[in-house]
Amino acid sequence: MTFFESDAKVQTVMKNQALVAKNLTIARGDTELCSQVSFTISRGQVLHIQGPNGIGKTTLMMMLAGLIPISDLDQTSLMWGVHSPEDWSVLYVGHSLGLNSGLSIRENLRFVQGLNSDSDTNLDTALNAVGLSGYADITVAKLSSGQKRRVSLARLWLTEDPDRLWLLDEPFIALDAEMTERLSERLVQQTNVGGRVILTCHQPLSIYTETLNLEHYALGKEEMGIERASES
Repeated sequence: MTFFESDAKVQTVMKNQALVAKNLTIARGDTELCSQVSFTISRGQVLHIQGPNGIGKTTLMMMLAGLIPISDLDQTSLMWGVHSPEDWSVLYVGHSLGLNSGLSIRENLRFVQGLNSDSDTNLDTALNAVGLSGYADITVAKLSSGQKRRVSLARLWLTEDPDRLWLLDEPFIALDAEMTERLSERLVQQTNVGGRVILTCHQPLSIYTETLNLEHYALGKEEMGIERASES
């Protein structure tokens, strides 16, 4: 398979292959935070990246999103089949919510919906899912910080593509119990259709996950940082 093959063939590979990371080095500037980080995530899985603040969770998420380059060492790789991060279809929700404060909620989400050409979900349905029904034409600048976070999370209800990798950095922060439950249900729905989700979170989760504990790699331990976990 070559780099110039059609998008359809690329998507076929991504549908059937696991995302495999081997011996990644996570660094902030010249400071190495973790080394030899390795994991695999296949269809229908949620990978929960754990570790204390400052250990490199967000940096790793940005590497997976293709926003930060990975090391070019011979024994380092981050691949989906034969494809590297810049070729992946990714939905990334980070600490920066990616909203234009001068536009309305509807205008912000219509822009995202335009990027996700597979989406046919009604915007009002998505807003109802995040508890913002009736707010569609409110300017984002007038929203509270919690409401802005809900608008950002509404993107999860605007995509129906199980082959898009979801990267969610602290998605549950500042959510009330009802919204936490709704988001958990949405993650389960996505994995039930074969989606893959990677997230960071300090709160206890009610969904089944695999975990990647970066502290293991920061401490130079040889054991794998992945273990099956059913968290509650």
